[in-house]
Amino acid sequence: MSKKHYEIVAELDPAEVKNVPEVHKKHYSELGYKPYRMGDGRVKWLTDTEKVYTETKSAVKSFGLKKSSSSVSHRKSRHKRRHRNRFYAFISDNWFIFIIIALAIFVYLFFRL
Repeated sequence: MSKKHYEIVAELDPAEVKNVPEVHKKHYSELGYKPYRMGDGRVKWLTDTEKVYTETKSAVKSFGLKKSSSSVSHRKSRHKRRHRNRFYAFISDNWFIFIIIALAIFVYLFFRL
C-alpha cells in the first residue's frame, strides 16, 4: 500500500494556494502555518514541528523501521477477565422495576387494610 500522502513535495507560497479565502490564508500565516504540497497532490498547512514530524514519519516508513516488540510474551501478560455476579447484575439492571413493584405492593396493602 502506497504511503505517498506522507511525502512533502514542496513548500508553496501562500499567494499561490487556490480554493482558500484570503482571510484564512492570513489567519494560518499568523498562527505560523505554511502551505506544503503533499505527495498525493493535496495542500496541507503545517507548522515547522508538524513538517518535521511528517518528514520523519515518511522516512521511517520508507526504511521499514518498526517498533521493537516487548520481551514479555503477550500471552504471559494477559489478565483473566472478571465477570459480574449474575444476581447482582440482574438487580442493578432492573432496580427501577423492583422499586415500582414494591410501591405497588405497599399501596395495595395500605388500602386493603
